[in-house]
Amino acid sequence: MGGLRRRLSRLEEASRWAEVAREREAHREWVRSCEDMHAETTPQDALRARAAIRRLRQDRRLQEMDSAELVELIASQGTLSPNIVRLEVMRAIHNREPSMLHMKLPSEWCEAFEAGAQLRRLSGAMPPETAALCIAERASLGRREGGATEEELKQLDTRYLEPHGITEELEERAVGPDADQISEAEKKWRISEHVHAVFISSWGWEVHKHASRLKD
Repeated sequence: MGGLRRRLSRLEEASRWAEVAREREAHREWVRSCEDMHAETTPQDALRARAAIRRLRQDRRLQEMDSAELVELIASQGTLSPNIVRLEVMRAIHNREPSMLHMKLPSEWCEAFEAGAQLRRLSGAMPPETAALCIAERASLGRREGGATEEELKQLDTRYLEPHGITEELEERAVGPDADQISEAEKKWRISEHVHAVFISSWGWEVHKHASRLKD
């Protein structure tokens, strides 16, 4: 009997390790998928602006400029959106990237990044089940013929997000001081940039698993 118990115990342990391995592989695949989607939805102008900043850093030209000069120089190269260029320069200054420590971040952009950080914290503090329900309901409305109306989406936000401090006013501040100059699509992208890190964290993985179960 003792030998049988040991064999069963080893089988149970092997089964647990196999489940852990499957979970880890599923998580790696999910992270890759999230990063691929994030890359696909990043505007080309943002990627070009980041590349321009890297080139200027390599050429040791950033030390000679202030933020306004840098925005003007990059925006003048081709047909890049000045608003996106400005955002990427401000983000690099906020992140204290090399050769940019001497550049001052305007107060209105400080407020935008502070709002973005608050949005990130509040999102990650939501119960994963609640976030999953919100995502599932949005997806359900989106699949409907004609899609979701603005009023329906606002009702979802009121029900699921506002109780956790995620308000339209906070999102508007996180978008930046030029919110009235950009499209709704760019606003959504900027918000997604703020919360991307938390949505691919362990919290985001739990949200994903809850959302997957709701589909089944």
